[in-house]
Amino acid sequence: MIIISYTVVILNPSKEYGTTIAAGDSHNIENPEYMGALLDAISIAAEAEKGEFVIPLLLQRMCISVSATSSVLYALSDDGRSLIPRVGWGKYDPDIIGRPYPVRERGEWESLLSGKSDMLSGYSESDETNFLAVPVRSGGKISCILELKREERFFKDEKNLVHGFANIIGMNYYTAGLAKSKAVMDEGIKKILDMSSFAAITVSADGTVMELNPQGSAFTGYGEHEIKGSSIKRLLMVTPQGHVICIKKNGEEVPVSITSLHFSRGEGDVILHLIKPPQDEDKIMEYRDTLEGIITRSPFGILVTDSNGNCVTVNDALVKMLDIKQEHMVNKYNLLEDPLLESHGLMPRIKRVYDSGDAAELIIPYDISRLPKKVEKPHIKILRMILFPVMGPEHKIKNVIAVIEDLTERKAMEKDVLERTRELAILNEVSRLIVSTATLDELIDVMVNNFNKVINADNCYITLYDEDERKYYFAAATADVNAIFSGQRFDYSENDKNKTLSQVVMESKKPLAIEDIRDHPLCESDRRLVKLLGIKSLLVLPMFVGNKFIGTISVDSVKRKRKFKNGEIDLMMTITNQASIMIERAKLFGELLSANKQILKSYEKLRDFDKMKTDFITITSHELRTPLTSIHGYTELMKDGAFGPLTGVQKDKLRVIDRNVNRMMTVVENLSELSQSGSISFDVKKERASIYDIVDVSVSAIRPVASSKNIDLTVKMSPGLPSVCVDKSKIIRVIDNLLDNAVKFTPPGGRICVYVSATPKNVHVEVKDTGIGIPEEDLKKIFTGFYRVGYRPSYQYTGVGIGLAIAKGIVEAHDGSIWAESKVNAGSTFHFTIPRCD
Repeated sequence: MIIISYTVVILNPSKEYGTTIAAGDSHNIENPEYMGALLDAISIAAEAEKGEFVIPLLLQRMCISVSATSSVLYALSDDGRSLIPRVGWGKYDPDIIGRPYPVRERGEWESLLSGKSDMLSGYSESDETNFLAVPVRSGGKISCILELKREERFFKDEKNLVHGFANIIGMNYYTAGLAKSKAVMDEGIKKILDMSSFAAITVSADGTVMELNPQGSAFTGYGEHEIKGSSIKRLLMVTPQGHVICIKKNGEEVPVSITSLHFSRGEGDVILHLIKPPQDEDKIMEYRDTLEGIITRSPFGILVTDSNGNCVTVNDALVKMLDIKQEHMVNKYNLLEDPLLESHGLMPRIKRVYDSGDAAELIIPYDISRLPKKVEKPHIKILRMILFPVMGPEHKIKNVIAVIEDLTERKAMEKDVLERTRELAILNEVSRLIVSTATLDELIDVMVNNFNKVINADNCYITLYDEDERKYYFAAATADVNAIFSGQRFDYSENDKNKTLSQVVMESKKPLAIEDIRDHPLCESDRRLVKLLGIKSLLVLPMFVGNKFIGTISVDSVKRKRKFKNGEIDLMMTITNQASIMIERAKLFGELLSANKQILKSYEKLRDFDKMKTDFITITSHELRTPLTSIHGYTELMKDGAFGPLTGVQKDKLRVIDRNVNRMMTVVENLSELSQSGSISFDVKKERASIYDIVDVSVSAIRPVASSKNIDLTVKMSPGLPSVCVDKSKIIRVIDNLLDNAVKFTPPGGRICVYVSATPKNVHVEVKDTGIGIPEEDLKKIFTGFYRVGYRPSYQYTGVGIGLAIAKGIVEAHDGSIWAESKVNAGSTFHFTIPRCD
């Protein structure tokens, strides 16, 4: 019985498949939303069944994440000369799918295909869009080009996100191809059988006829539809002497020789019978020539032995696979005496092939340096060996053929895919924990207890950097180490000998992988840590947010020396970059909480001060009200002549005293109201009044005070001013306050001028002085309660600082406006407007 097996052909396989997912210095992702999109894509790829084709879904998620209008995946043909659009999403021309494009027509992609560039972006004038093209790698080899388009140009974070998606798409392109290739191979075998010159019958494992090729129909007389589904016993029978008889449709029984081939197809195991009339020597010779041709041209290694296990021939494929020479194998190698096969316990199964004619399939970790050739260092290959006997006369074994397939690379890729899947699952879980943690302490705890699991390291340490103090401090580590080093600080050093490994990676901005810690120079603090824990290998990863150094994450190996692979370093840098952002976020969140607490404390103090102020005003207004009432009463008695007759001048002076007492009484009432409500409000009783009379009253009252300081007080009023509709006493109070401030803050010898003019809707009053002025930044504060200009302490200014606040309240109660203009040491001008009464 002859047993033939076939393998799966993968487009551009590589041992290094899938080791990088948007990692490294050139592809960092700092946007948390983009990082979330990439983790979502990783989850889709990691959870996909083997062979499930999820690339359309990945293209959709990618385009949505970067707002692309379309994306197309171009596959590189086997000969490398054409690009074939395989999958698209969005607004693209569906007619391009499956149509090959010569690579030379896309000359701008040569740098991507050659590996010189890892990204190409620009503006396409043909369709007026911006494009981004990145290579898709199935391991280290480029198998596809991924192109995206949209109206806006692509930014750095978006480009890095697309790189991450490209790597995930490359993984699925490989795994889906692995599942599909068997179906492709089955179809190819059927086509070969249809063209074969032999009568061929395909039978299922239970003996049911499945297919009959044209030559089989011609030989047996049955059409395929007539015999399909019948038992093989309807066509073939074996005599007691072991001869095979073919029963034709016309009932004729013809002795034949038969060769059976066993292989696996999509529907299960299948046996293919090749039927040959033994008397037809020409056909037998043709079959032998065909078999020899298969052995010679087979892509698999083939070893043919005689019935005693001695090597008769090996084909070129096996010579190349095992790096041997035919003369070292033929008549010198015996399969039944191979000590390596014996050591693996496989010899009983091999001998059964020679003794009973049963086929055997073996998976062997084989050290090819043990073969008869020049001795080399041990080199293990994973070989799949299928043994089947070739029967000679009287049903005796004439030869045994071994079909050998090198599974080393495939097993390595399968192991790598499984490892990448495991890493992605861990990455997904660690990233989920990082993103969901808010406080710095909780975040560091999650990191230190999970990061070492990503690459099966032993311990994890986190060192943070205090930029203000220029010190590194030991933030956290696995339990045993944390108790010893927690909180310790290390100085930033200018001396290379005293630099910690954290400072080394900070300055280089690159991860540091140390395979043998004994061969690496260490400062005293690092040396203590290494000695205490028995560290053999160490990986130190820098944490940066932009150009800001955050600290380091380190993982070690204490059980054995270990070389950290590039893929492991890239994977750790991916989550380290994400953790750096989250640490900075947690720090800012902590600072925000601290600032908020401080604000609350300050607010409590301000509230206490405000209560003290209110209490003071309440007490003061109460204490002032009694003496003012007494002064007002005696003034009224004097005006009424209760203490004797008054001269005209005395009466005028009493009226001035009375007016100012009334003004003080109003101030006291306003203070009382302010202490109760926190604001000043006024009820006004409007009546037609002359602006001339209002100004004259205020100017007359303040003129003696101005004269006492030798201040020149003038009034300039436009002729024919209209009347105003106001509460006369309150507008007088506004002007009184403005003039009082002008006199108070103008040095002796200065000038004050009152200007009054009219606009179409208002009457405009200005009080201009040559006083000390007000800083520009204070102009917005002067109309708030209790504000006083205090930047010139040489002047003793009296008052509680509510005059302007009262003036503002009165003017606004009249639907007017009030404002000020001032420069330090150049005087001030206060304006207010009130509606005219035409």
